[in-house]
Amino acid sequence: TDSLKAAKIAEADKKRKDRGSKLPGDANPSAKLSWQDVHAIRASDEINRVLGARYGVSSAAISRIKNGLCWKVAT
Repeated sequence: TDSLKAAKIAEADKKRKDRGSKLPGDANPSAKLSWQDVHAIRASDEINRVLGARYGVSSAAISRIKNGLCWKVAT
């Protein structure tokens, strides 16, 4: 189910954070989005597929952003 997937993703994110293997947000040199993009994504009512195409990321990445599973520490 979706909630099980979300829980597994959240657990994996926590493990990565605990290991210190991933820089958060746009501090990561391979980040495709900026904090400004993330705020716009969270405020949008458009479907994930459309937003993903606009920002050059997957609809799953958009879903994770909207559900607070990534890009958590906004400045």
